[in-house]
Amino acid sequence: MNLAQVTEVVTGVLSQRFAKDGYSSADVQVEEDFDGEEIIRVTVHLAHPVENVDELYESVGEIRERLQQQGDKRFVFLNQDFPGADDFDGEDEDISRGLH
Repeated sequence: MNLAQVTEVVTGVLSQRFAKDGYSSADVQVEEDFDGEEIIRVTVHLAHPVENVDELYESVGEIRERLQQQGDKRFVFLNQDFPGADDFDGEDEDISRGLH
């Protein structure tokens, strides 16, 4: 899948799942991991952080499932961005900022 197709899938899932959290947009990039494999890195922009971490994990799972249905088997890494995110102190990083 090309980047536009991946972005369409990603934004479709995230806009539905995180409307209540003030979803505004998502940045989608294709990068290489440390093994040289392509991954999909997503930053979702929200008005406030997602409180239930399960929702983040489930959204990654849904994105991967939809991509796999179209033949794309790349891993998806999701980070959330929200006002004050830069003030984050680093504790519980996987929960507060990003996961895969």
